[in-house]
Amino acid sequence: MLTKYLLAPLAALLLAAPRLAHAQTGSVGIGTTTPAASAALDITSTSKGLLLPRLTLAQRTALTASTTAPPVAGLVIYQTDNTPGLYAYDGAAWVRLGADNLGNHTATQTLNLNAQRLRGEVSTSLGDSTAQVELNASVGTQSSALITRSNFTNRYTRTILSGYGKLPEGTNSANDFGIWATAYRGGGWAGFFSAGSTTGTPLRWVGICQNPGFTNTGSAIRIVDGTQGAGKVLTSDSQGYGTWQTPTASPTAAGGNFDLGSYYLVGNGGSTGIAITSSGRVGIGTTAAAPATQALDVRGNVRLGNDASGGTGAGPAVEWVGPGINTDPVGLYRVNPANDQSELRVVVGDVADANDKFAVGRMAGTSTEGGIPAGTFTPNFTVRADGNVGIGTGAPTSTLQVAGSVAASIRELSGGSIAETDYTVIVTGSVSLPAPDATNTGRIYHLINGNTNTYTVTGTFRDAGSGGRIGSFTLNSTAGTKGITVQSDGSQWWILTRE
Repeated sequence: MLTKYLLAPLAALLLAAPRLAHAQTGSVGIGTTTPAASAALDITSTSKGLLLPRLTLAQRTALTASTTAPPVAGLVIYQTDNTPGLYAYDGAAWVRLGADNLGNHTATQTLNLNAQRLRGEVSTSLGDSTAQVELNASVGTQSSALITRSNFTNRYTRTILSGYGKLPEGTNSANDFGIWATAYRGGGWAGFFSAGSTTGTPLRWVGICQNPGFTNTGSAIRIVDGTQGAGKVLTSDSQGYGTWQTPTASPTAAGGNFDLGSYYLVGNGGSTGIAITSSGRVGIGTTAAAPATQALDVRGNVRLGNDASGGTGAGPAVEWVGPGINTDPVGLYRVNPANDQSELRVVVGDVADANDKFAVGRMAGTSTEGGIPAGTFTPNFTVRADGNVGIGTGAPTSTLQVAGSVAASIRELSGGSIAETDYTVIVTGSVSLPAPDATNTGRIYHLINGNTNTYTVTGTFRDAGSGGRIGSFTLNSTAGTKGITVQSDGSQWWILTRE
């Protein structure tokens, strides 16, 4: 049986013998009888190539994962899909073989120059907007991280980014430059510099200069045109040419007033904005050149405060500073006691002084534009700093003093509860008083019978001169029970009067 199975391979080998040679050196040749001694396999052909195994990406992945026949380092295949090409296994991963000079591929590892330069040179002009790129590694002598340079006889440009180099050609001072861009033409220079010195003291300067060799000692901007000098200012002429000129007066905050003429200082491009007069009066939103008598005249709404300052405590304020001997605080203050709670506080004075007061009233006379009437002031509502309130009087001597009539609510009620907004209630049915708790302390109700019928008022009552409470009071047509006036002390309704 063994003889039978060996006949076919042996016959094929004999037929191929003229095309396959085995040299004494151990090399195998296909298409040649003299394979190269340094080659294990020498394939020679002028019309055919070597066809390697062709695998898809999925098949390559399966080969990599094989436990019986995994790939070994040096194995080569041709992948037919998903970035087709030749791939070699390096013992850990498949690496695509082949390269080009397009320069648009993604690097998979750091390009190490090994202390060498990445450099490209041309012998002809690359044009005004194209330059060579020279990248130097860090060394112990003067060098740069990135240089772009274009040379044409004695005309050239040079740019250095973050490197250690010289000042413009023609100087011997070495400096550490962050950014250096220069242009040289016929002995003159124009440049932009941001540099530090080798002594460790940064120069930190930006220079535009005509001649090489300048050494800066601390300026932020340098423009050198031959007219520069200490204390001079850069001044433009009618053609736009700037030169260094000596100011007319030194020091000078401004050369003159900012004269708007017949125009306004506006922020919306319109004709109405801010008008400021030579006397310091300011008008906002008015076309008048000056408010007549006021320092500030605002024609429109005024918003105070900051949306971001929303914490508890004092907020925006408007204060009036007392002149001379008056140091009392006077102002409007917004206060935020807690979240979503607001107070507008009117502060007049610092102690309980009856002479410090907030008054609302009227003044005889005709008001002029921006003026205040000069007549006598008549107060209608007054709140003194000691807490007394006066209506119709400017000098209240009681906690509340009303110089005039008083109106209170009155209504008919045929059933249900008496409301907190009630005062006089005409009872025409059985009703009830609210609880005499802390929320009703001091409240007064006047209850009267609306007819000759008998009605019950439910509540916690206490009569003057009695030692106990009663749970209800009956209104009828008998004297002493036609009506009552009650007031809460926080725990019971005291009967003050009977009708």
